[in-house]
Amino acid sequence: MNIKDFGGTFVPRFTGLLPDLKAKREEEALKKEEEAKEKEKLQKEKAEQEKKAKQQEMESLNQQLESAKEQADAIGDSFKDTSKCLLIAMRITRGDIVPQKDMKFLAEHEPDLFKQAIMLRQPKEDPEKCDSVLEDEENAENGSEYSSESGESTDSSADSTASAAVSVSAASAGGTAEISIS
Repeated sequence: MNIKDFGGTFVPRFTGLLPDLKAKREEEALKKEEEAKEKEKLQKEKAEQEKKAKQQEMESLNQQLESAKEQADAIGDSFKDTSKCLLIAMRITRGDIVPQKDMKFLAEHEPDLFKQAIMLRQPKEDPEKCDSVLEDEENAENGSEYSSESGESTDSSADSTASAAVSVSAASAGGTAEISIS
């Protein structure tokens, strides 16, 4: 085909398509911008969700850590009480003079050990007068065992230590024991 066939003027075939092509390109550019914005928005939301998940995980771990600390403290206190009870029971079985409050502590915390210690007590000619195992703990909690005004001792167990009376009655056939502390 020649230009002469069209009357001497060249008429491009695509002239009507140029505005449509520009519009399509603009639409595609707008779509790409919207998709980029959507992608960015989704990435931000995902980052926020991950951040919240990490915060929740950290809070959960902190709660578990605190719970573990509390359990460790409780177990530690239990071991301290058990070691005190064993020390008191050893003193009783050796035949030493044990403070009244120590005997009550042992009877309350480890009644079976208390019964065994009393039954296995070995009499001594010259028993040793033992200090209380519990005094260290009480002194730490209360500060001092002396009152600030009079200078007198506020610990009444010092007087009752020497007068502690323990009575034991055991039935050998039945294997039962009655123990009373006064």
